[in-house]
Amino acid sequence: LFCEMYSREKGADLWEVFASKLKPDSQLQKFLTLVCKCDRDEAKNHDSLLAAEQAAEIHKAGAARLLGCDEDLIFKILTRSSRAQCAAIADSYLMQYHIKFERAINMKFKGNCGKLLLLYVLPMPNAIISCIHAYEDRMLIDKVAIISMVSKYDKDVLAQVDAAAEKMFEKNLLAIVQRGLSGNLLKAVQGWIENPSPDKGYERVTELFIETQQVLGRSLDEL
Repeated sequence: LFCEMYSREKGADLWEVFASKLKPDSQLQKFLTLVCKCDRDEAKNHDSLLAAEQAAEIHKAGAARLLGCDEDLIFKILTRSSRAQCAAIADSYLMQYHIKFERAINMKFKGNCGKLLLLYVLPMPNAIISCIHAYEDRMLIDKVAIISMVSKYDKDVLAQVDAAAEKMFEKNLLAIVQRGLSGNLLKAVQGWIENPSPDKGYERVTELFIETQQVLGRSLDEL
């Protein structure tokens, strides 16, 4: 849907933009091109038998090889599978080969390609908390990105993100947000986490902070 919107507004295909900006035939270029072109299954259910077969194919194409990998096959399977199906593939992979799927991916896909591929296949709550954590690990913390990531989701989703944070980082969502935010901005985001409403978004979350900073003659961009 996003790719279609981009094409309508910009008059160009998003995959062509990626192709022109990234190293030709690189893993990252191939992956993003497929993501833009494919019609991903967004079903919430999964097929366990198919997942076992897909896990075996991915292992044969990647971790089972001493040198290189059949990245095209791995991309083809993962870019078309729903997040639910990808989770089933990961579970089956661990059961069959006693290796975490994330580790298997990282063995063959390095840098930004490996990171984006994992975000693409992770369950949504895990992907959200991984993004927030990554925004805080930058040399310049991306505060706007943290706020936007938190404020676009309602109470039910944030509860799942909180559980994912505990499982992945042994900290709750608020504790992770506190790594990157402080002062009135943290208070505003904390208020959203504790009482999120699906009909009030980013502007509602940052209202307190922006009003305070305007009194001081500062803007969010200055932080």
